[in-house]
Amino acid sequence: MLGYMKSSLRVATTKFTSRPRLVKVFFMMTRRCNLRCEYCSSYLDHEPEMSLRQIKQMLRKLKDHGVQHITFIGGEPFVHQHAVRTIRYAKHLGFSIAISTNGQLLSSLQKTLPYIDLFATAFFADQHVHERQRGVGTYHNVLKAISMSKKQHKKIITHFIISKETITCLEDTLNFAMKEGFFVSLQPRHKEFFSLTPTMKDDEIHLKSIQRIASHPALIHSRTYLKQLGEQGHIKFNDCPVFGHSAVISPSGNMGNCYDFMQGENGNEIGWEKAIAALSRPGCSTCRYGCHSEDGLLFKFTPDAIKNLVVKGL
Repeated sequence: MLGYMKSSLRVATTKFTSRPRLVKVFFMMTRRCNLRCEYCSSYLDHEPEMSLRQIKQMLRKLKDHGVQHITFIGGEPFVHQHAVRTIRYAKHLGFSIAISTNGQLLSSLQKTLPYIDLFATAFFADQHVHERQRGVGTYHNVLKAISMSKKQHKKIITHFIISKETITCLEDTLNFAMKEGFFVSLQPRHKEFFSLTPTMKDDEIHLKSIQRIASHPALIHSRTYLKQLGEQGHIKFNDCPVFGHSAVISPSGNMGNCYDFMQGENGNEIGWEKAIAALSRPGCSTCRYGCHSEDGLLFKFTPDAIKNLVVKGL
């Protein structure tokens, strides 16, 4: 099985070639969601969605172009009427597949588990904190979704959205994950565009909590990530490290480099080869994608991030 982050490391060497290789795509199937999580506002953005025929054509073109890994995201991907058939078709084409879901639509998850390689969801070990962030009744469904994924021997990553409201149960969440055999990924709040607010950044309790858990075995991030996250609230790069290697596709087919730059060409309108070729280098000096995951550090050949990847077996 091609690992969730291993594909990034495998093609990182292409940074030395004249043309980067697009290897990973995040497909936002829909912006709709059946939850109203406190930390997310994706459901407020309305966008037309591709038909199943258009989605299949997109997947074939991505495969022909050499894309290896697709992560299905939302909104909530299982709200899309063609989610199950899309995931099955993507696996038929040979993609390594991850899905980031809220873990509530268990019937759809059960149908797709045989075809995915990695299951990801947001989770807080304290039920009160979890349901205050995600809604009453969501806690036990997420536990069921995790259990279902474990039974089918899937890689599991839970997202812990860090804020003053959730930081109190961070260590309990990590300990629970270690006991149950999955990993935890720290993420800043989506409302702050993947960067910490000045208030959070200056909160001594918050920073000490991050520093204290830096070596926890259930934490997916390297010490380098945590050090920069704690000290700066984001990871700074002089140049976008994932440009050309990773892309995000919106529900209607717009293609961009990352979540902050989704104003690319529409593959359904001009063709997917042209849309990929039209990806322009982001104009940002701060890589928020690097803050969202460790891929940016891998593409920069940061030794600590590579070591962490190998140790975690991802």
